[in-house]
Parts: sequence; C-alpha cells; structure tokens
Amino acid sequence: MESEARERPHPTTRAAGASRSVSSSLTHPSSMTSPLRLPALAAALTLLPAVAAAQTTLLNQQPTQTFSLLDTLGVESNADQFVIGGLDSYDLEEVKWWGTWTGSGTLIPDTFNVLVHTNDSSGPFGDVPGTLITSFSNLAPAVAPTGASMPTATGLWPEFELSVLLPTPVTLTPGTYWVEIYSTASSGTGEQFAWENAAEDLVLGGPCLSWSSSTPGTSWNACTPFPETDMALELKGSQTVINEGAGYCYGDGTGTICPCAAFGGAGEGCLTTSGSGATLVGSGNAIVGNDGFTLDVSGAPANKPALFFQGNNQLSTVTAGDGVLCSNSSLRYAVNSTDANGNATQTGFGANAVPGQSLNYQYWFRDTGNTCGGGFNFTNGWAVTWQ
Repeated sequence: MESEARERPHPTTRAAGASRSVSSSLTHPSSMTSPLRLPALAAALTLLPAVAAAQTTLLNQQPTQTFSLLDTLGVESNADQFVIGGLDSYDLEEVKWWGTWTGSGTLIPDTFNVLVHTNDSSGPFGDVPGTLITSFSNLAPAVAPTGASMPTATGLWPEFELSVLLPTPVTLTPGTYWVEIYSTASSGTGEQFAWENAAEDLVLGGPCLSWSSSTPGTSWNACTPFPETDMALELKGSQTVINEGAGYCYGDGTGTICPCAAFGGAGEGCLTTSGSGATLVGSGNAIVGNDGFTLDVSGAPANKPALFFQGNNQLSTVTAGDGVLCSNSSLRYAVNSTDANGNATQTGFGANAVPGQSLNYQYWFRDTGNTCGGGFNFTNGWAVTWQ
C-alpha cells in the first residue's frame, strides 16, 4: 500500500542606565474513554513530506530619517518587539536594521551580536525582553550606504543599511518575541553607532523598543515615548513546514476492496448512504502545547452517531462494516455526530499526544441501509507525527 499511496496522491493529501540621545531633523516620506474494540494489523506507510513556504516578511519597520538612538560607546543594547500571529510557525532567517557611525560618518568594521528573546510582561515597565531563546555572536553584516542622511545627537550623518543572514534559522511558534542587537567593536574605535528609529509596524510589530545599559541586555527599560518608538528593523523568514499530516487508506478502489465493491470517489472512504464516501482531512500545525490541528469530516450521512478514534498502527487491508479500517484503536473520543450536512469537526488531539509520536486518525459513523448491511462505515485515514 505504501507504493500505491505514492503513485496516486489524493486531493486530501497536502504536500510552526545609559543616557539616551534623540534628535529630529528631516521628514522623509519614505476525554479519553475506553478503546474501540476492533481487529488490528500493522502496516507501515511513509508520509509524504510537507513543503516549506517561500520567505516572507515578519516585521517591516522602514527608516524615516527623523530620529535615532545613540549606542553609548558600544555598551548599550537595543531590542524591538514583534509578533508571530495565527497558528503557523516561522523560521527567522534574516535581520536588517539601519543606522550610522557618528564622529566621522564613515563605515566602521563593527561586528554585531543578535539575540532572540521571549516576551516578559511581568515587570513594572510592561513588556520587555524575556528569556533568551538563542544568540549569534560576532556577525559581520553586509553594510551599504543608502544615500540618505539621518539625524543624531551630533548632527546629520550618512545612513547605512546593515543586514545579516542568521547562521541557523530560529523557529518561532505563534507568540510575542524580541530581537536584541548590539555592536561589539565600536567602543574601541572612538565611534558610536546610532540606531535609527521608525514608526511601528501596526500589523506585525509591538508598541515600542526597549534598551539596556549593558551588553547583552539585562535590566531592560520601558519603552520611551518618542514620536517614533521602534527601531528601523526588518525581519524575514520562511513559514515552518506545516505539520498537518497526510491522508491514506482510501475506499476509492486504489487499495483494499470495499465490502460489496461499493467504492467512494477519489480520496474518499467506501460508499455510504449519502451517495458518496466520507472524507477525513487534517489541517493546521500538530504541535503539542501549541495545538492548531483540526480534523474535518465531510460527505458522511447526516445526523448519525459517530466518533473520532486514534491508533498507533496503520492498517490498510482490514474491512469492517461497510468500510475499510485504517488504524487500530488505542483511544476513542467522545461521540461527535454528523450534522445536518454530514459534516463533523474536532480539535484538541494534542492533549493525547507527545512530541515525536506518530498517530493515525479515522472517523467511525453509523450507516444503516447501505448495500452490504454492515450498519457502520468509516472515512479514510489521516496520519500525522506530532511536534
């Protein structure tokens, strides 16, 4: 069955205290119950891998050439807040920021440290950088003059764009995070790096930046009410592989022969009294502790007693009732009957999974009056490995 599944994909198979200097000048537009007692035979099936999405912007705060914050001789760290929304995870891959070196206005060969933190909202100042997730030291950014000028405490200086590709992508599940950046060499050059500010990204950003008078940052200060209270900062990354699993064990004639050869359509279970086979499809990320995984049923008979069940082993050659049994049952869920349209939905499967565990799901439903008179039927199976 493994080879058959690969040769014929189904439509239900889908391929996580220093001083602050501020200046302004230019304006620039810029219930678990008892197990279901059914026969069990183990048969392995390799799931088709999901495909990662293209790189996307995770934060977009472009420079406006109106304000800057001074890095006091390399002993100050700045951080900015951003949000990973929805249910999907992303890999942070690229960090870009803007600023200048005051004193000469020329490029200084600094290296920079980039750190990623969780969000801490427990302190007296509101949100500040929290637990360190990962850090990258002595990164040499690609630096390019933009041709614009930016204000600092000591006047107007040429604006530079700095960008680094992180050595290892940082996987972030939905939540609020901080990126901390500080220079590591300017304190030995007599130069000071001035960080350029920007208006908040109202979709992906947090309300402001935070700063610390030590590197790396320790005691973080509350955001200061500057007219533009965020760093000029752009973050890019790729959507983490969507761990929604894949369908298998269909009653459409591609695998085990349905009882009485009553086949459903492509990608469906065996034929039911609804006139089609019932279909089971998973969606969302199957991540324990951040469960966005959902199973949806369609095409089943309307208003019938039914339930979802899960098993550790995949089956593909066992018939039962009027359908094909696709998994042994190690756990059945509470009754979840079909609605007036023959549909059903359920979430919360992550509460009965552990990271790294491969589980198989199927939906059982009453179906009297069918050709073979088995009295019940099944959808196809759906398998996923939990993260």
